[in-house]
Amino acid sequence: MRHGLAVTAAVLLWSAPATSPLQGQAPASTAPRTFDVASIRPNTVGGNTSQRALPNGTLTLTNNTARNIIRTAYGLQGSQVVGGPSWLDNEHFDVVAKATVPFNQIEGQAMLRALLAERFGLVAHFETRDVAVFLLRAANGIKTPGPRLRPSTVDCVKQPICVLNVQFAAGSITGIGVSMPQLARNLMGALGRTVVDETGFAGTYDLELKFVPDPSQSVPARPQPPSIKTHRRS
Repeated sequence: MRHGLAVTAAVLLWSAPATSPLQGQAPASTAPRTFDVASIRPNTVGGNTSQRALPNGTLTLTNNTARNIIRTAYGLQGSQVVGGPSWLDNEHFDVVAKATVPFNQIEGQAMLRALLAERFGLVAHFETRDVAVFLLRAANGIKTPGPRLRPSTVDCVKQPICVLNVQFAAGSITGIGVSMPQLARNLMGALGRTVVDETGFAGTYDLELKFVPDPSQSVPARPQPPSIKTHRRS
């Protein structure tokens, strides 16, 4: 079912010199796959924001802004999507898109870009900007990952258990079937600038990372309730 969205979005997508602005896209000469059926509806109930690709060829995005959907479609970080109308940030959408044949991450991104162009009239162009970035590198030039970064044996298309859970306030990052570019993208929220993957580690990993939480990210301690012996009648 199509949702009648009469909208147009024109945005600028930029990259730092060390990265490709078309990361994750199929070659221009290859016609991208498209979803067989897709529904995009305004979210009016709120709730958690989530994105999930199921092994049966279904992509669901719940309570996502249009700008966040664009970031996902192009594999970019937050500040790399510039411009566009205010509703890109103010309105939230639920997307359910289905394909008869399962797709991998790169195919799914290309299909989502095609859907954005069709339903939102998305027009985007790319440019390279000189900006300060953080580099994600292996310590001391190590060529193989450490024990907390294990090559994953999970097929994220067939097994819908791949996940990345970043908790900066708790000093914890855990994940299943996570690529290094994916990890780099998700570090931007706490670091405040683009993170470029230069680890040289290909493939996906199951990871478990612990670190000292940034004080600015810490969750204030909750006041402890009084002992039951100290409660008085009001």
